[in-house]
Amino acid sequence: MSIDPSSIVYFEWGVVRITATLVFTWVTMLLLTVAGLLLTRNLTDENNMSKSQSILEATLITMKNQIKSVSQQNPGKYLPFISTLFIFILTATILSIIPGFHAPTGSLNTTIALSLYVFLQSPSTGYRALG
Repeated sequence: MSIDPSSIVYFEWGVVRITATLVFTWVTMLLLTVAGLLLTRNLTDENNMSKSQSILEATLITMKNQIKSVSQQNPGKYLPFISTLFIFILTATILSIIPGFHAPTGSLNTTIALSLYVFLQSPSTGYRALG
């Protein structure tokens, strides 16, 4: 029995290996892209919002309030970065309840990649803000 989805190899050609981590990361990204396009195609700024727009705005406000309470700063510049990480990790983890779906977040490779992303993004945000 294997717990790490990186040990499941679907295709190998020379040094190129297509593992379950790679496949299910792309499946997760594809699902998020399609969901994002479907949820945001009919957005309005009027008072008669759809249920999906109300849910999106409530989620956005909750994330902004959470970032503001933790960082004590304007959440505008951090929101895209943090919300992207949150939505990817949440979606990948929720999709793992589907039989046969190996969550990419279960792989050490994904954890390392996301931590490097945060490690490099944090100083660059500070450099841009402070010079």
